[in-house]
Amino acid sequence: MKYNFLYIFSFLIISTLSSFAEDTLQVTAHKNTQMVWHTNYDNKVFFPTEGIQYRRIYMYFTLGCAEGGCSDWDYDVLAQIMNNTGKIDSSVSKLDTVSLSPLVVDTTWRVFDVLEPYELGRFITPYGTYMNFRNQQYGNQGFDSSWSHTFRYDVTDYASLLQDSVIIRAKYNGWSAGFSADIRFEFIEGLPQRPVIGIKNLYTRGGRYNNSEQFERDIIPARKLGIPNGTKSSQAKVLVTGHGNNSGSNCGEFCDKEYYFKVNGEQKFMHRMWREDCGIVPVRPQGGTYLYPRANWCPGDKVHEQRWELTPFLNSDSIELDMNIESYTNQVDGGNSSHNISSTVFFYGSDNYAFDAEINTIIAPSTHSEHINYNPSCGQAIVVIRNNAHTPLTSTKIRYGALDGKMRTEIWRGNLAFEEMDTVYLPSPYWDGVSMGTNQFIAELVTPNQRYSDENKANDKYISTFDLAPRWEPFRLMLRTNGYPQENKLTITNERGEVVWEKSDFEANRNFIEDVTLPSGCYELLLSDEGNDGLDWWVYRQTGQTARANGSFRVFKQSGGVYALTSDFGNEFRMNFIVGQMDVQEAPTEMSVDFEIFPNPTSGEVNVLIPELNEGNANIEVFDMLGRSVLSFITPTDIEHLALIDISELMDNIYVVKVTVGNQSVSENILKIAK
Repeated sequence: MKYNFLYIFSFLIISTLSSFAEDTLQVTAHKNTQMVWHTNYDNKVFFPTEGIQYRRIYMYFTLGCAEGGCSDWDYDVLAQIMNNTGKIDSSVSKLDTVSLSPLVVDTTWRVFDVLEPYELGRFITPYGTYMNFRNQQYGNQGFDSSWSHTFRYDVTDYASLLQDSVIIRAKYNGWSAGFSADIRFEFIEGLPQRPVIGIKNLYTRGGRYNNSEQFERDIIPARKLGIPNGTKSSQAKVLVTGHGNNSGSNCGEFCDKEYYFKVNGEQKFMHRMWREDCGIVPVRPQGGTYLYPRANWCPGDKVHEQRWELTPFLNSDSIELDMNIESYTNQVDGGNSSHNISSTVFFYGSDNYAFDAEINTIIAPSTHSEHINYNPSCGQAIVVIRNNAHTPLTSTKIRYGALDGKMRTEIWRGNLAFEEMDTVYLPSPYWDGVSMGTNQFIAELVTPNQRYSDENKANDKYISTFDLAPRWEPFRLMLRTNGYPQENKLTITNERGEVVWEKSDFEANRNFIEDVTLPSGCYELLLSDEGNDGLDWWVYRQTGQTARANGSFRVFKQSGGVYALTSDFGNEFRMNFIVGQMDVQEAPTEMSVDFEIFPNPTSGEVNVLIPELNEGNANIEVFDMLGRSVLSFITPTDIEHLALIDISELMDNIYVVKVTVGNQSVSENILKIAK
């Protein structure tokens, strides 16, 4: 166990840099902590003392590569409060024999405080192959050594534990180096909706699953918790992930199971422990098998918590709670399975507000890394609204726009019950006056429920930072399909969400190329894949499933250069861009540095991607297996372009395509097949 004691005295009172209007206190708990082995990384942190109330407390956990590079594997990482229980324990640290006859032993005891862990949040590290700047044999897929990703967690209910001197633990369950950890807390002044008057752990660890009876007896037994005096409501938080892979059951990582939550002996809640959305996590592509569905988690994403409302069952001075996992049978000697479980129960006093609507976050436009799939943006604004009180939220005006710019107002209607949220897609804001670089965007609720009775107006407003989408000059789309083109669709929509261009009837293992001209405006380009596995994935190439591999997608600037390129993208590749009109910088282009020869196999046409080299002409030759030249021609290298070779008249066989520029050359075997 590693202990690093950081004494942080400089609390920063910040309002202009915060997402919120009120005074906000920032406290750093970990800074560039190097997580390089399976252990606990503990920092002692000084938090605000009692006296000030906070309506929201957020924890931001920023993950990056360790100084020696990122690990290639997916590991779970937990952020925990190590709460001092006030109890003392001891263990023997040393035994010295003073005398043998009679036997006299001098015992040295290690005395320590008993600490109880409360889990604030959990995530699974990405397969860091492409982020590993120490080993680039697999390429970097657009990542570099400065890569980082920030996860945000609402930890408001732990306010009573985040006081005075507290150890904040980053628990790294990895067996190789490594990742870096930055953890900071954001305390936003104000009254919370439900003040917490008691916190009790239900479960604090997981364990190996041998069978249902063993697991429920040893890991998640039923427990009776006393209800604190003054309790008006209560809620249970659950975090659960499955790990290991038994060859008979595929559990616990790759089996689709449910857990059941019982209250006073009766099943009241259930949750499917399964995630099928790993193809749209913000961190992608990854080097491992990140696309496969898993038991309540995805590599490179935070673990989603469940909240169960216990208020209807507070009819005694205690409450009995129990969890069960849907039973399964492991094959003997087929490997281990386990489930990592934590659950905390919160007891609340009286509500502070009868009616409280909130802007919870801004998804777009935003620079927050959790929202990277929708940014940078120039089209629809996407905000999340939440009802914090028991009075239903049925309507509200939402005013939004660039800070200090022209504002737009839209009306939302719905029916949100207590603690329900809704993601709202709003028409494109006015971007007049938005400058290059990072800007600020504001969204606020106006007259929710058509009245001015929101008792907590402080959270009616949210501010995000954002970068405007890049500008594209006239461009060319090039899609190289794999063997499953029916899974792919290309769509371009304008800022009103109207489809202005689309294509879906692609042929297998062919090249689709089209120049696209659009009027001035903001657009979103979307390449979707119904198979949720992109156009090319290393798993398919390694396992011989080549029909699902060897595809790619590029957006070229018609005058040369590449705006965007992708092949391994999971469910979708999404990008916003601007044509003309707005005074924004043109998107940077990248020049290809390698020749590419595709498709392979082919029934006739072969494309050679010639990079811009400005080194005279490239000589392209095709040889048969006897080394005889069967076709040759030259093409310039002063602009990046595709050179087309037609071998449809040649016999079905293996041929060698050789490209030579100066004294450098590249060759690739091509299989010619019948149509």
